[in-house]
Amino acid sequence: MSRLVQDVDLPDLERWFTLLDEWRRLLRAHRSGRFVEGSAGQVAISPAARHMAVLESGLDRIGRKFGIGPMSRARLGLTVGALHRTLDELNAEATVSVGDEPDPREEAIAHEVEREQRRQKGGPDGQR
Repeated sequence: MSRLVQDVDLPDLERWFTLLDEWRRLLRAHRSGRFVEGSAGQVAISPAARHMAVLESGLDRIGRKFGIGPMSRARLGLTVGALHRTLDELNAEATVSVGDEPDPREEAIAHEVEREQRRQKGGPDGQR
């Protein structure tokens, strides 16, 4: 089965969510006090805001790998719905019948099912 995220990508994805969680926590702290008094008594931006900028850099870097954001999706060649259309097209192609001939795979499966049913009933004719 195909997966959007491979096992090798999980550490980066986990890091992205960890950075996002930390960024959101800092945002709450920043909103409660955007400016602080600096060491010389001057008005300074909250340390939370400076750290948020560092986290945003990491979020952007990792997010580009996973196609997070419209520009990243465009760089990766992804568009909204493109994957679904591709799957729909593949499924349509796979279900197109070739003439009026029966699918030999279906015949083989039906034969195996009948054989197993006869075996369960007790013999080649289903007699016990």
